[in-house]
Amino acid sequence: MPETVAAINILIFLLPGFVSQKMVEWLTAHGRSGEMEMVRDALIFSLFNYLFYAILAFAGHHLSFTWSPFPPLPAVPLILSNDGVLPMHAQQVEALATLVIISIISGCVIAKALETGWLFMVFRRFRLTKKNSELDVWYDVFNDFRRNWLRVCFKDGSKIIEWPYYFSDDPDKRELFLGDALIQEASGEYGALDGPGVLIENMAEVVRIEVINGEREKDSTRETRRKADDSETAP
Repeated sequence: MPETVAAINILIFLLPGFVSQKMVEWLTAHGRSGEMEMVRDALIFSLFNYLFYAILAFAGHHLSFTWSPFPPLPAVPLILSNDGVLPMHAQQVEALATLVIISIISGCVIAKALETGWLFMVFRRFRLTKKNSELDVWYDVFNDFRRNWLRVCFKDGSKIIEWPYYFSDDPDKRELFLGDALIQEASGEYGALDGPGVLIENMAEVVRIEVINGEREKDSTRETRRKADDSETAP
């Protein structure tokens, strides 16, 4: 019984971390990981979440919040007693709600820091690392050159030119969607795609993906390019 209670309390301790980790997974491409990595991340998140909770609990006990209608937070928000009872009084409910809010906010803050590069920018400023928060070169290129044209070159000599509307952020699954794509055959002839776009899934047939400047690739036959420009400038 004591071993079971201890295991459940460890799980309860990790729950706020799992909430934060899930927020990072939902909001960025950095949250996908294996089971052991998830437990590790949940533990780290939980430590920070409980630290912020402890600060609030300490402030509630030692400072006078005359504006607050709620009683001070308990030192431990939720824990299973040795006899297997999980107390859920009004104060514990308040503490649990506070911990959930802290977990959601911390997950959102970390997601924003990773997505915008704030976290590693601070580390680079202090010369602690040269890394950035991007997953790999694929993710770097499509984030840094969102407004550039792409020319996808295939093994058979054909090419597809257009805006990258969507791209995968999973390193294990490379996918690319080009909207209103212009197709250049191996013979050099151009043809507009009859449809909204083309999804490229088989990267094994792709020789390279060129990032090109749309202003330098003017062609009167490229009606799709003008359509994309109009959609970019539309209010």
